[in-house]
Amino acid sequence: EAQARGIRIHAAWETGDTSALSEDELADFERTKQLDDELLGEWCANHEIEHNEITSLSEQRLWLHDSDLQPLTSGRYDKLTIYGSHAYVRDLKSGWSRRLTPSQQSWQLRLLAVLVWEKYGTSHSLETIRAAFIKPKLRSATDIVEYSVDDLYRSRNAIMQILWRSRQPDAQR
Repeated sequence: EAQARGIRIHAAWETGDTSALSEDELADFERTKQLDDELLGEWCANHEIEHNEITSLSEQRLWLHDSDLQPLTSGRYDKLTIYGSHAYVRDLKSGWSRRLTPSQQSWQLRLLAVLVWEKYGTSHSLETIRAAFIKPKLRSATDIVEYSVDDLYRSRNAIMQILWRSRQPDAQR
């Protein structure tokens, strides 16, 4: 049921159609929208962007490839906003997420930032990527981290190292 609940809330977040949501789910959806609007407003203010000049993409899967263009891993963001040389990627946690790793240590957010950088970095000359967890059910409902280009290079190398290590015969589970 928790998975089905999350799928319904994510679908509503993507499309704006809340007709399939229960009262409790609708409350979390509305809280999510409020939190996202607040964080988006802060991001716009930090980068001197007019809030009405931006558009966001929703629910897209991005892939990390090796040097032979073979897919290695992927990630799916919930929302992505790019303006000028800055990007802001969000991941919605529709459940309680009590044991969620903090954003600065999260491999999920790090991978999402690297994937956004790989996909859009050159065409938008991205200088920073902000990544955030939005957790409407928790008191500390948002958690953000910001990556510079240097951070993204290091993160990509670390991800590639982990992927390589995972394919070794003695790899840990």
